[in-house]
Amino acid sequence: ALEAQIARGGKRVVLPIFMQFDPKSSFGEEPRLSLTQPLRRFSRHSRLAFVNMRPEPDGLVRRMASREDWNDAKFPTLAGILAEYSGAKPKTTGLYGIDFGIRSETIPRFSFADVFHGQVSPEKFKGKLVIVGASAAELGDRIAVPVYRALPGPLVQALAYESIAQSRDLTRLSTFPILFVAFILAVWAG
Repeated sequence: ALEAQIARGGKRVVLPIFMQFDPKSSFGEEPRLSLTQPLRRFSRHSRLAFVNMRPEPDGLVRRMASREDWNDAKFPTLAGILAEYSGAKPKTTGLYGIDFGIRSETIPRFSFADVFHGQVSPEKFKGKLVIVGASAAELGDRIAVPVYRALPGPLVQALAYESIAQSRDLTRLSTFPILFVAFILAVWAG
């Protein structure tokens, strides 16, 4: 039944893929990465997108990519593929900053149980991009982020997409312009 529904949705359905440490790596050797993806019977009807998030050295997730490389293949990230569906263009193909100034509470969320039992009108989803994912703290998909401290993984993915869709995907300045402006301000203040 699940395969039939995914096939019915066609390439509008995006299934997650993950890069993760290979549990078969031997103790003491360099850990290897493996690609975890849906069964072929599901993925052949859908598109695949990376949902990995990379924390900064302080443990917070601040940036996302619109594409990821795996061996010789390039895959979109979930935010990148959603941007493609909505016609938005990321400012960069590399890493970009997620704009945590976007208020997460403005992104509508619905309980799976309410949707399943028909307590949410299908009209709420018409013409919308929908991310299905776990948000219960007990399931452990909580991501450490600035501003909010921690958010459910699907909500971080939504903010990463919204950053692109609203042209608020942040890019870092190089060090030289920052030092130059700081020097000018120091000279002017002194």
